[in-house]
Amino acid sequence: MTTSGAPEGRTSSGAPSSELHATATRIRQRRRGDARCIRLVSAAMSGRQIAWTVLERGHDIVAADGNKLGTVKEVVGDRDKDIFSGVTYSPGLTQPDLFVPAGSISQITDRGVLLTLDGDAAAALDPYEG
Repeated sequence: MTTSGAPEGRTSSGAPSSELHATATRIRQRRRGDARCIRLVSAAMSGRQIAWTVLERGHDIVAADGNKLGTVKEVVGDRDKDIFSGVTYSPGLTQPDLFVPAGSISQITDRGVLLTLDGDAAAALDPYEG
C-alpha cells in the first residue's frame, strides 16, 4: 500500500501509475462558463532541474500531453559558449532522429525533458541533420 492507501503501483484514484507514462496531465477546469486548460506536472517530471550541460543520452523525452516520445539521443549545443540549441530523439527504429529546438523545451530535470509541444506537434518536428 502507498501512503495514500492505494495499492502499490496505483494512484489514489486507482489508476495505474507509471513514471514513464504519467509525466504530465491536462485538466480541464470550467470557470464562469469558459474552459481553461491547466497543465500539472507529475512526480515523474518533478525531479531536480538540471543544466543542459549535464543532460545525457537516455533521459526521457515527454510531450506536454504526457506521452513519452522516446529518449535523448544527442544534446545539441556549444558547451564552450554555453549555447543550448536543443536535443534529438528517435521516434522509432525506422524513422530518422527528430530535432527538438530549445524553445520547445519546457524543463529539463534529472528525470527527463518535458516539451511544450503535444505528441502530434512533436511528431511533425524536422529531422535532425547534424
